[in-house]
Amino acid sequence: MFYIRKVKDDNISQYRNISTWTEGVYLENLRKMGGEKRLKVAFQLYEMAVNLSKQNIIESNPSITGKELKKKLFERFGYDTGRFAGKGRR
Repeated sequence: MFYIRKVKDDNISQYRNISTWTEGVYLENLRKMGGEKRLKVAFQLYEMAVNLSKQNIIESNPSITGKELKKKLFERFGYDTGRFAGKGRR
């Protein structure tokens, strides 16, 4: 079982339970989709993760430049930052 951490400003005193049932329903729905639709959902989820990461990095580093932001995103997603700078292994 997983639990979502309570947000400081949250008035709800309980943690919400995310059951394995929810994951099963999600996977079942993915299996019902065609390959093209699953791929579209995957790209949408990836884009959402990138946008959330960007927002978090910018909030943590308000004066960050575009180049620094891109480098931090590469690091966060586990990409080779040497390659980003043109120094990667080929």
